[in-house]
Amino acid sequence: MPISKLILPCLLLFAVSAAAADADSIPAPADWRILARCAAAYRANSEIVDPARPKAMKMMIADTAQDYQTAAEVAYQRTAKASAERSRKVVGDFVARRTLEFSKQVREAIERFIDACPQP
Repeated sequence: MPISKLILPCLLLFAVSAAAADADSIPAPADWRILARCAAAYRANSEIVDPARPKAMKMMIADTAQDYQTAAEVAYQRTAKASAERSRKVVGDFVARRTLEFSKQVREAIERFIDACPQP
């Protein structure tokens, strides 16, 4: 059997396996609920009373909460094929409920949750 007939199947196999490896390395978009929980955790964290925490830091944390909430709204809109208004309502209500739950936890627990959040 000529070498050219052996090389072609090997090259095809290599190309297919490389493409599959690339597809596996692309992270799936985060679920809207995960993003909304992260928004709630950041929001609860921003509301912690700490005289040592500068106002600018609290504002930065609140801005991050909003970034997560916006990402959750977009993800919900895509997943549920909902309007932007419906997405804001559903995600906003979800974040409000979860913020209340997070606000009952100690700061360290909230920060551990935040550390595990995906990028919005």
